[in-house]
Amino acid sequence: MIMRPTTNSERMVFISFLLCACVLLLMPHNVTTKLQFAFSGLFRLPLGTGRVILLAAQRPSDSSDISSEDYDRLKREHLALQNHADNLAALLDQVHSEKEKLAKVSLLHAWGHHGFVLAGVIQAFAGSDQIIINRGIRDNLAPGQFIMANNAIVGSVGKLDRHQARVSLITDTSSNLKVYVKSAKASHKGLLHGLGNGIAKIQQIRYQEKIAVGDKVHVETQPGLLEVPFVVGTVSHCHQDELEPLLWDITVEPASDLKTLSDVYVIVARAQQ
Repeated sequence: MIMRPTTNSERMVFISFLLCACVLLLMPHNVTTKLQFAFSGLFRLPLGTGRVILLAAQRPSDSSDISSEDYDRLKREHLALQNHADNLAALLDQVHSEKEKLAKVSLLHAWGHHGFVLAGVIQAFAGSDQIIINRGIRDNLAPGQFIMANNAIVGSVGKLDRHQARVSLITDTSSNLKVYVKSAKASHKGLLHGLGNGIAKIQQIRYQEKIAVGDKVHVETQPGLLEVPFVVGTVSHCHQDELEPLLWDITVEPASDLKTLSDVYVIVARAQQ
């Protein structure tokens, strides 16, 4: 059974509120001001939340201050500005990443008049030893420039246009690089020729030279293209050539995995001061 409040209890509640109001009226102004701020701070969150919910529930057409067309226009502009800010943030992250990568490479060697252009691999041809990179003539690329990845030479620039370039990897049949094999006691010059299908061999080294599996292979310096020798691979197999007994048959394992290339560096000449 629900008990209803009596008349006396209602009267007591009324008298209590009346007395509280009188006390508040008699309080000093600075005390009442503090109470008002305390009340406002206490109920700011629920009142603000209620206002946001109310505004969200209202349709733009019900507002006398802004029309539905203006609301849609402002919404589109806000979305466009937000997307632009997101694009700028992504671009900033990319610039920082490229700067860090280039800084690491630049500290490795005294490159003299050479610099680097960071490029991304945008296409790798299945069953081929060529790739396409997203840099071209506008980035100071030119045919014959060397391509580096994982601190090793992996190919050279071939045909190119303004925005992209085709790269012949060291295993491509069009690739011929002057190299030398660094053995324990001497260096032996030869020609690294690509045979396709991920295979490259060194030609023109006499069989009387001391060559062993595990010897490092470096690209020879070339004025205007490469100022310092750079590793290109390691001797993986070597035996006397059956067709040319006076020469070695040397197979080279690339120093970088050519099947997983993503970011590469094009070695370019810096402008002379």
